[in-house]
Amino acid sequence: MQLMTCQDTRHADAMLAIFNEAIVHSTALYDYRPRTCASMTAWFAAKASGPFPVIGLQTDAGELAGFASYGTFRAWPAYRYTVEHSLYLHQAYRGRGLSQQLLQGVN
Repeated sequence: MQLMTCQDTRHADAMLAIFNEAIVHSTALYDYRPRTCASMTAWFAAKASGPFPVIGLQTDAGELAGFASYGTFRAWPAYRYTVEHSLYLHQAYRGRGLSQQLLQGVN
């Protein structure tokens, strides 16, 4: 497994699939419907304007196993210096301790 910066949309489809699996099968995201491809463009733009990192964990075969990022916690002035940390793993890679690598990659 290799950590990498995901500042472009190369892995956007894989990230979208991971997001949508979490939307349908967990309470990790407060969306009621799966996200669209267009939503990833806005998501990457929000990360870039933050500026917040997006760190991916890629297998030796080039598959995205998971990703982590920071983002705005709340838009109110009192939360100006507070961020939210998000970490998502593809369901096939959960339970292997890989989230620790992602946590270390964004610190």
